[in-house]
Amino acid sequence: MAALPFRKSGGGYLNGVSGTIVSTKLDSTDWPGKNGKDPYTTFSLGLGIRSDGADEPVSQFLQGGFLHDGETISEDGSSIEAEHDKALVDETSELGKFLQSVADAGFDEQTLIDSNFRTFSFLDNQRFTFKRVVDEEATRKFGKRKGKTKDGKPGEFMRDNLLVAEYLGEAEVVKKGAKASKSAPRSAAAKGGKANGAAKNADADAAIEQAEGVLLDIVKASGPVGRAQLSSKVVRYAADHRLDTETREAIRKLVGSEDFLSRQNGWTYDAKSKGQPVTLA
Repeated sequence: MAALPFRKSGGGYLNGVSGTIVSTKLDSTDWPGKNGKDPYTTFSLGLGIRSDGADEPVSQFLQGGFLHDGETISEDGSSIEAEHDKALVDETSELGKFLQSVADAGFDEQTLIDSNFRTFSFLDNQRFTFKRVVDEEATRKFGKRKGKTKDGKPGEFMRDNLLVAEYLGEAEVVKKGAKASKSAPRSAAAKGGKANGAAKNADADAAIEQAEGVLLDIVKASGPVGRAQLSSKVVRYAADHRLDTETREAIRKLVGSEDFLSRQNGWTYDAKSKGQPVTLA
């Protein structure tokens, strides 16, 4: 299918269009109960997508399912916080279908699994070709979506889902005046274009040391933290301390791993207790 003629603002339909996800933000909505039913809460993920050649991103909102007692969205919208590690995203929801298409397009599946869908920062700065697929079941169930035609007149349209057709890799980020972070996990791995074994080992040790410091800071500030909540805590920490994406993701993966937590270097990790809490030693 040929790409639609989008405006420089980026358009809004995103069918057959390649672009970069430049932001992700979670939000929740409270709904009153009807016909004697209890009120309920739903959550969605907002994506900021800048199509190639566009100056500004467009927003897309994907419904993810319901939030129950003890499940909340963090104040900054970066993560879902829960006292358990059970699945939260409904696989039949708009968000569930989108994430499945991300995996089907070749995105690293382990990254999706490691996130436990508590945070979706792994989508930031990733490039995809997007597509829209008609959702006949939703159209039958809820009726056609009302909107406006290209000439501004009222119209009705088949409901559809935003999906990924192709994964294009991570977008290259060049910051004006930026310097390589001394603490970035791979910043010291290479010199003169080729890394030797000693440099790799030193780099790995630096990454572990940095992750240990981050974990201790988190536990000192928050008190005991369950293993399932660590990923979202790292994302928030990275935002507060302006860590770059590469550093944040390296720390997040380390802090969430069994091997790393079992080091217990300044903290204790109880793998057999409910929630697998991490506390200060």
